[in-house]
Amino acid sequence: MLSGILYPDAGKVKINGFIPYKQRKQYVKNIGVVFGQKSQLNWDLPLIESFELMKFIYKIPQKKYEENIKLFSRLLDMEDFINQPVRQLSLGQRMRGDIVAALLHSPEIVFLDEPTIGLDVVAKEKIREFVRYMNETQQTTIIFTTHDMQDIEKVCERLIIIDKGKKIYDGSIEEIKNKYANSKTIEILLEDGRKEVKTFDVSKTPMSAVMEKLFSEKNIKDITICESEIDGIIRDIYEGRVVLDHPAAEGN
Repeated sequence: MLSGILYPDAGKVKINGFIPYKQRKQYVKNIGVVFGQKSQLNWDLPLIESFELMKFIYKIPQKKYEENIKLFSRLLDMEDFINQPVRQLSLGQRMRGDIVAALLHSPEIVFLDEPTIGLDVVAKEKIREFVRYMNETQQTTIIFTTHDMQDIEKVCERLIIIDKGKKIYDGSIEEIKNKYANSKTIEILLEDGRKEVKTFDVSKTPMSAVMEKLFSEKNIKDITICESEIDGIIRDIYEGRVVLDHPAAEGN
């Protein structure tokens, strides 16, 4: 619906002054869309020729096109395969090509639907770095739909959780960690060189009490408090072990 492809059954959608499904032609000039398993690249053409096609479709000025191609190729390490036919590319290479195609015309808003699904670790990290760069330096608004919580933790500042069609959380990553992470893991290095790992429930035992107990019982050389994993928090929310008190929990 946000991209203008689907019509809402109820309610209203308005983005940058446009109603996507009613003003589609004007609206899509300023957005980019990437679907994880649906490529917009021409299967038989070299990747660079698909980009040339996008240049004509979006009427991108030659200078801007060349600047973007040079920048994106460098950031996404595409120089070695940009002249290869799309059918010869790996999934990770093809996804990088799709992301470039969606951003060539310098859209204000980009929708990324599962862009890292099925990719190897290196390809995922390249895409995450690129997304962060575009948001920070070009002020591009990026709406990132994913089931990979590493994507969320490494890329996003704002998190929206949807359950059964209703928004149940809308806030920062730090806020949800600080408020709803029930468990903490501590890695302990003892003076004799042994290592221990302790996990405790912060809702039942304050951190200060845990630390005081540890130092009174053990000869500790170093201690590391591990960050809570966001996927564990979200799992606890969906399974009912955590009750949200955030305003979005009412389905607003």
